[in-house]
Amino acid sequence: ALLVILLAPFLKPFRWQVLFFTWIVPVIPLMVLWDGLVSWLRVYSIGELRAGVTTEHAEIRVLGTEFVASSRLATRGGPVVGVAVRHGLVGVRHLPATDTSASAARLLRRGDAIAMSPTGAMTTISAEDLLALPDGRMVFERTPIADVMREISRWYGVTATIAPDVDPALRVTTTIEQGTLHDVIDQLEFTTGLHITRTARTLRVTPSLP
Repeated sequence: ALLVILLAPFLKPFRWQVLFFTWIVPVIPLMVLWDGLVSWLRVYSIGELRAGVTTEHAEIRVLGTEFVASSRLATRGGPVVGVAVRHGLVGVRHLPATDTSASAARLLRRGDAIAMSPTGAMTTISAEDLLALPDGRMVFERTPIADVMREISRWYGVTATIAPDVDPALRVTTTIEQGTLHDVIDQLEFTTGLHITRTARTLRVTPSLP
């Protein structure tokens, strides 16, 4: 605020209003003082800076690392939380933390990846599938067609529907690079043999045309 008062005559472009609201009615210095005070009050402590992610049923605590967390791996039993570690150390535990056994919490190191069910059960999965997301790739390994279309809907902001005569047991194995929605549709049609019709922001999946 003191610097504003001293430097007011040298501000470009020069206006008499600036001097009036700085020296006569000190509105501008008070605004600068208030902005600095509020910013100071918002400074985080060391404990608050320890980052983490809380999802539907898991708490992921950063222990000095880079990791990817996703709750998009939906199953019939509910959303599955996936965590993959690019490097460093990550702690994962089930929520609510009522189970005190060793299986309730797990430490993950570089290259580790797990999927946690809503009940807290953890299984080892491929880290590539999750780490590919920030790199602009989606990796599907024998993934149900419904889950594939759900991920594409989230990525491109579209609505996808699947016709009742599409085999729900159909599984897809492919890697989709970041590109246009048209390119993704072409790749899926080639990989699955299905027909995908696009109307504005809606995708309709049907069996291949005869």
